[in-house]
Amino acid sequence: SDLETMVTSIVSVPYNAAIIANEKMSAFAYISIIEVSLKLMLVLLLVYSPVDKLITYSALMFLVSMIIRLLYGWYCKRHFEECRAVKLKVDKTVIMQMMAFSMWTIVGALASIGHGQGISIVMNLFFGVVVNAAYGIANQVNQVVGNFVNNFMTALNPQIIKTYSANQLKEMHILVSRGCRMGFFLVLFFVVPIIIETPALLGLWLKEVPDYTVDFVRLVLVITLFNSFSSPLSAAQGATGNIKNYQIVLTTLGLLHIPLAWLCFVQGLNPNYAMYVYLVIVILEQSFRIIFVSHSISMHIIPFIRNLLLKCGTVCCFSFVVPAILHLYLPNNIVISFSICIIGALSVALFVFIFGINSDERQGLVKIIKNKISRFEK
Repeated sequence: SDLETMVTSIVSVPYNAAIIANEKMSAFAYISIIEVSLKLMLVLLLVYSPVDKLITYSALMFLVSMIIRLLYGWYCKRHFEECRAVKLKVDKTVIMQMMAFSMWTIVGALASIGHGQGISIVMNLFFGVVVNAAYGIANQVNQVVGNFVNNFMTALNPQIIKTYSANQLKEMHILVSRGCRMGFFLVLFFVVPIIIETPALLGLWLKEVPDYTVDFVRLVLVITLFNSFSSPLSAAQGATGNIKNYQIVLTTLGLLHIPLAWLCFVQGLNPNYAMYVYLVIVILEQSFRIIFVSHSISMHIIPFIRNLLLKCGTVCCFSFVVPAILHLYLPNNIVISFSICIIGALSVALFVFIFGINSDERQGLVKIIKNKISRFEK
């Protein structure tokens, strides 16, 4: 049933792409709510299942994936003309371009999977299951933060591709710069409170916190902070269709993590060095991304980097100050930790508003807030 569920999800990809291309994000929201509700019902039904619960779970998951697939198909055929039955026309040139693009995208995806599993295997060989469990916990925390940011980028990326297609390169440069900044600020919104209060938060979540878990969580979140620039840059490079050299360079850099981590462990260094190595690799990857994208879309690299580093660096430095001081000088208990988390998030929001956005973006944000308040009052 897992295979059938996977195939059903793959078949749904063109419909998901149609929704993204047409920027009907509300459809994603409504169908996602239905999907989560169905999965909640699935869990409740498992309790009363008269047969093997694993078989029941697989069957119900397949049923949920089929329902969601039919919902996406129905919505797209109802709202988008290109998704309705049309006469099949084969354009060999377009097909070859799509296959080449897909092939290099798959290479990047397989390398990412190989990297993730490879590091887990290397850690397990040198340090055993306890450290591997700590690494898994850190990745779970990171996945929650990453999913939130990816949902935001899903709404932005179609605009980047459309502006390139329309040859509106100036508007595209603005969108890429804004997307990189906003992705960084969204990650920072979670990173500041979690990094400062990692021991307290893990203590609430886990009965026993494995060794190195606190360090892994903090380091993985710092890596995610640097990685937050990836999505708009990747969308911009993908819009050009020229991703062969881009994927070769970034894939090679990413896979270097495994042998370099292995060398660190052979030298007797602790597991944290795997994260230090990866942080350096991610910084290099981001540097190459900016170089590739700047060349591909004729974007001036120095103003882009200066604007990005100045705004993101300023917001990051100021955001940590107040919650870090409170963490150091206030007593350690659940109420204080929770309060510091809230203050950390508010600190990020405040300094983003002051330093992270330009005057036009600030005026637009104020206008949106005023409209929301007026609607609420009505």
